[in-house]
Amino acid sequence: MEPTAELDPRFSDDDAVPTTGAGSLHEGLDRVVEGVAERVTDSAALKELSAAWEEKYGPTWHFEVRDGAFVNVAGGTAPVYAVRPSKVLGFRKGHYSQTRWRF
Repeated sequence: MEPTAELDPRFSDDDAVPTTGAGSLHEGLDRVVEGVAERVTDSAALKELSAAWEEKYGPTWHFEVRDGAFVNVAGGTAPVYAVRPSKVLGFRKGHYSQTRWRF
């Protein structure tokens, strides 16, 4: 079976809230980014992003750019989205604190 990427139904409109955080319960920083998601189709921007990911994470993260999307070695296609942030929330664990940044 060939790998495929499917747009998450939560991105059915332009609003997006990606999150990232530390896997530990008692240390690290969790972040919530609120903003507008936009599809990236510019070949130059996608090639730059692909090169940056491969440099940081190694050849496992190698993507070709074709028809405004990433294509992996097995042939699966993945659309790429950028989130233009309007607000970011940060939650520190351990020495607990929280803050908000607006853009």
